[in-house]
Amino acid sequence: MPKINGQLYVHSGTAFTGLAVTCYHLALLQLSIQSETYFPRLLVIDSPAVGDLNDENHDDLLNYIARLHGRGEDQLRQNGDETAELPWQIILTTRRITPALEPYEFMKISSRPSEMLLRRRRGSRSR
Repeated sequence: MPKINGQLYVHSGTAFTGLAVTCYHLALLQLSIQSETYFPRLLVIDSPAVGDLNDENHDDLLNYIARLHGRGEDQLRQNGDETAELPWQIILTTRRITPALEPYEFMKISSRPSEMLLRRRRGSRSR
């Protein structure tokens, strides 16, 4: 089991536990990208910093995820696969985004009417 400052991660408080679990899953994704494993090549990270990371560390995590994606794209280009898709995916929900991560943003959801996931269609009436 992972240790933080010499103690099992589960004894380090919820912030360290959340961070350790996120890092562990990122490492498993990296392993599945580099080797033939039975691990899926899909990782879902839900709000990694809520109560877990300060702003600087949160930005470092987001920038790391952007670098993973960028390196994957670079590798496809080096292999001559300009139109190929990455064989792995990270789905990240976060309230914070860094400039390095912006090119990989797929969807923005917020409480603003124009960005809500579920919203009334134009021209439809309520019953």
